[in-house]
Amino acid sequence: MEVKGTKMSRVKVSLRLRGEFDNNMDLLTAFRGMPIKLRRRGEKLGNRVQPMNVLLLDLAAWDNASAVDQEVATTAQLLPAAAALQRLAPILAQRDRSRCDAELYISTVRKEDQGGFELPMELVSAAANGKVSIGVSILVMLDDYDPDEDTASK
Repeated sequence: MEVKGTKMSRVKVSLRLRGEFDNNMDLLTAFRGMPIKLRRRGEKLGNRVQPMNVLLLDLAAWDNASAVDQEVATTAQLLPAAAALQRLAPILAQRDRSRCDAELYISTVRKEDQGGFELPMELVSAAANGKVSIGVSILVMLDDYDPDEDTASK
């Protein structure tokens, strides 16, 4: 994830539904033809058992090394993702949130200690229209990180 000495970060944006959605045919029909990943409750995943149903729709992913990368990702991926989420919003908004949780999940692995990413207002608005929460996971992996320094200072 490094190009010509430039530190890069990876950003991924997904729609994640968790819980009971098998009986909601409108919701399942809305995802027909989309590249979803589905994990069913009770499914074996290696040596663990999936605790709940999870439907995952990847909306965007990009490497971020500069403001230009962010602009390209916004135009090429995030605005189309916002349009897709906006189309799903009426169905997502109708779900029983006590049985099915929906989240716009943003994860990033950072290779630098400064910087960030932006979400266009269209994506945030589409999430709000679908009554979808926004979750962010940030993992920072600096090249000069020494875990022994943390324990030595205590």
